[in-house]
Amino acid sequence: MSNPDRFKLIFEKWKASLRDRDRSAEYVTSNFDDLFDELSRAGASHDEAHEFLSAATKAHQPAPGLIRNYWKLQKGKSRAFDLSEKEFAEKWCGDIADQAVNSFNNSFSIDVPEAQGFAAGKISDKEYKLMRKHADQFKPLDLSSLPDPNEELMTDEEEILKYIKERMK
Repeated sequence: MSNPDRFKLIFEKWKASLRDRDRSAEYVTSNFDDLFDELSRAGASHDEAHEFLSAATKAHQPAPGLIRNYWKLQKGKSRAFDLSEKEFAEKWCGDIADQAVNSFNNSFSIDVPEAQGFAAGKISDKEYKLMRKHADQFKPLDLSSLPDPNEELMTDEEEILKYIKERMK
C-alpha cells in the first residue's frame, strides 16, 4: 500500500471513530491531535497531512440541526445571549476550525526541525509539544493590575485613606 493510500485510510478510520468519540468543546483538540499525531507517526509530510485539514475540520463540525437546537436552548436559557443563529453557527464552526489548525501546527511544525533540540534544556520536539499542550490549558497571567514595584509604599494611615478617597471619586 502506498503512503497516500495509507494516509487516506488513517483519515477514514479517524473519521469513522468520530461517531463514538466525545465531540464536546473540551475534547475537540484531543480528537484532532489523535488524527495528526497518527499521520505524523505514519510518516506524512507537512503538505501531505495538510490535505486532510479541511476535510477533518468539516467532519468534526456539528450537523445544522444540532446547531439550531443548541442555539434555541441557549437562547431560551439566557436573555443575555445575543447571537443570531447564523452568528452562533459561524462561531461554533470557526472555533472548531481554529482548534484543528492549532493541532495541525503542533503536530507538523515547520519552524523547528525534528533533529534540532531546543536550547533551553535541550528538550525534544515531542516533550516541547506536551509541555505547550499542558501550558495552554491555563489562562495567561495578567500582571497589569499589580502595583508598580518601583513606587514607594504608603505606610501612614492618613495617607492611605486619602489615597483611597481619591480613587473612589
